[in-house]
Amino acid sequence: MVKTCAWGRCNSDTRRPERIQGVHFIPFPKPKTQKDRCLRWIKACGRPHYQLNESRINRHTFVCTKHFVDPSGPTEEYPDPIPSDGSNIRKSRRHWRERSGPYHNIQQNSHTTTASNTCTTSPKECIDEIGESSLDRGPTPAENCFEGLSLLADSCQIDHLMQKKLQETEEKLHHQTVLNQHLNLQLSTVRK
Repeated sequence: MVKTCAWGRCNSDTRRPERIQGVHFIPFPKPKTQKDRCLRWIKACGRPHYQLNESRINRHTFVCTKHFVDPSGPTEEYPDPIPSDGSNIRKSRRHWRERSGPYHNIQQNSHTTTASNTCTTSPKECIDEIGESSLDRGPTPAENCFEGLSLLADSCQIDHLMQKKLQETEEKLHHQTVLNQHLNLQLSTVRK
């Protein structure tokens, strides 16, 4: 059976091996077992409803690996094809139970933190530990240390946020690069 790609105006098929060097075909998710995923793939392919819909999906419906972020096909992070209409590529969202990492709650204008940098003693306990008489003399080394730890925790949170922003920006740039490559590929096939 001939495998053809159902994505957009792609003309990759197994009858013309010169068009599919290094490309393989990924079977479409079946509507009975993976309906949500199937609908996302149908939308990403961008074909008219009469050409591609749930009732037309069968074991002979494929998308070639040219249309995925990873050249080897779907990944856990990007399980769906790149949208043919040029819209943004979306990462998959894992279930909240599968997400890892501590939840960071950052309060502005405050030196309190949550997650791994949490101070377990209350301010009253800290004062009792230091001693009220030492408050009149100025900061002790223990107080300076406590203040330094608080500032360190705040700077760690700011660093974490900046790294997250940088990663998001890099991902957007990567998506735009991949999208540009696909558009250039489509333009080159149209010009032929």
